[in-house]
Amino acid sequence: MKNFLLHLFFVLFTATAFGQAVSWELSTEPGDQVSTTATFQSTNFSNCVLSRGAGVTAISGNASMNASAWFSGTTATTLADAIAGNDYYEFTINTINCLFFNPTTIKIVLRSSAAGPNTATLRCSTDGFASNIGTVTVGTTSALFSFTETLSPN
Repeated sequence: MKNFLLHLFFVLFTATAFGQAVSWELSTEPGDQVSTTATFQSTNFSNCVLSRGAGVTAISGNASMNASAWFSGTTATTLADAIAGNDYYEFTINTINCLFFNPTTIKIVLRSSAAGPNTATLRCSTDGFASNIGTVTVGTTSALFSFTETLSPN
């Protein structure tokens, strides 16, 4: 069983001239929660949710959102394997009144167990999840990663 511990202290979306749009603070979460509603949403957003894909198993771990059972088998896995197996985390950003949302920066704090996935790739539904916004190497200590988002409008 592979464990991947996601410490997502916040996801910070920054839009030019508008500041922070949405964030999730997981310091009070048990780790095995089904989903987490954004703890901050600016006035143009509602019902923003962080959740995990159906291919992984929720496990407890204070102040985070955790999962185990990443991928199956002992062979190397790919991003396509993760997508096909529903082995991912996702967040949904909902605007009010169909406003356009053009984030410039997405910041995520991540950590993995030694046996868990060692990379994370961010994609967006704007292009049907076809393009990578960015890929980072995830270690066993929490680290802040910053992605520059260029797909627009969202």
